[in-house]
Amino acid sequence: MMRWRADIGCAVLVVVGLTACAGRSVPGAAGTAASSASSQVLWQFHPGERERCSEQMVKGRIAKAKASNIESNENSVLETPDELDRSLVTDAQYEEQVGEWKKLSPDDRIYQLCLAIDQHFDRS
Repeated sequence: MMRWRADIGCAVLVVVGLTACAGRSVPGAAGTAASSASSQVLWQFHPGERERCSEQMVKGRIAKAKASNIESNENSVLETPDELDRSLVTDAQYEEQVGEWKKLSPDDRIYQLCLAIDQHFDRS
């Protein structure tokens, strides 16, 4: 039950609307300070990683995502736990979203960060 930020129109919808648009359940936000601090590094660029957005592999995946006529998790930005509205999600939902970031491969993590920049969700 991860939450993805869909492109253009869905980004402005409320959490319930976003869930329907992305076809996923709303994951959460309200974990402990310790889990938040230890996990935050997953959804931020590490030193020198931002340059990977110009790599052909990453640029190709982003171009393919933008060209798709079908909205899916592959062409949508994965919400970071920090972007979730903590007043609307439970601790368990928050931790689930942290878990989704932990599941990403290193290349998928970079792709998500670069896709967010491309879609004007700069997380620097």
